[in-house]
Amino acid sequence: MTRKYLRRLLYLVLAPLSPPLALAFDRWLRGAREARKLRRADAVVVSYPKSGRTWLRAFLSFYYATARGLATAELLGFDNYHARDPSIPKILFTHDNYLVDALGEPALERLYAARPVILLVRDPRDVVVSAFHHLRWRSDPHKKRLHGLDAPQLQDLSGFLRDPRWGLSRILAFLSRWRQRLHRLPRVLLVRYEDLRRDTAGEFVRILRFLGEEPQPQAVARAVAEASFARLRERERSGAFAGGSRRLGAPVAHPDAFKVRAGEIGGWRRHFGPEDIAWITRTMAARMPEGFGYRPEEEGELALPVAAEGWGG
Repeated sequence: MTRKYLRRLLYLVLAPLSPPLALAFDRWLRGAREARKLRRADAVVVSYPKSGRTWLRAFLSFYYATARGLATAELLGFDNYHARDPSIPKILFTHDNYLVDALGEPALERLYAARPVILLVRDPRDVVVSAFHHLRWRSDPHKKRLHGLDAPQLQDLSGFLRDPRWGLSRILAFLSRWRQRLHRLPRVLLVRYEDLRRDTAGEFVRILRFLGEEPQPQAVARAVAEASFARLRERERSGAFAGGSRRLGAPVAHPDAFKVRAGEIGGWRRHFGPEDIAWITRTMAARMPEGFGYRPEEEGELALPVAAEGWGG
């Protein structure tokens, strides 16, 4: 039985419970499953949803497959590549949104501190647009009901943007939480989606070295080519990943339903009117933490120091 159907079975089991109890149990269960992997992980990739982790996962998949001579159509999961070649690290990809429910903050931070952590971030204004389209086209309807994501105000982009639980405020809270954690963790590498787009090969080489890999130039070049947005979109549309990953593939025939949707930088302005843009500007000025390069005075710059081997604590 696939993971998707197991999830649907769980939603049926949770249905008779009161909404708060069902939600708490679902969050704990998800967190406990991730916690088991975190304890075994050699490294962790943390990102807010829709910040580019599928792209990073695809690059690492093509790189390791080429560098180690693996014949597989699957994307890198937690330990599927490690099982084929133990020199490939077990990497947990997490959105850091359920682990605290199972572990609590002190224990979670200790587990993060015990291994290298890659923090992948993206401009929150672009993230909120991508998150809205994911909610509209890709979210499981059972999950939407359980988490309150089927609320009327969330079906409109302007309403979603302003929603304190799911909109821009949630993304800024995630970044603020990690801004506080960064200097308490000994090995963190900050990677910005915008820098990946600007210098894809250079940033991926930096990531590989942080993971303890001496990059093979030929494997890097092939991975960059195969993980390009054009190639990934074509693979998703053709169903090339359908058997190896639950993450790719569109549930409906609509351009915004694909996992590899647009990948734009700064495209958020096209989706909002003047009132929304004014609200976004005020909110970013008041709540966007320093150091990620997304505040007005930092635009395009990385303000916090990043050492070659990671983020010093």
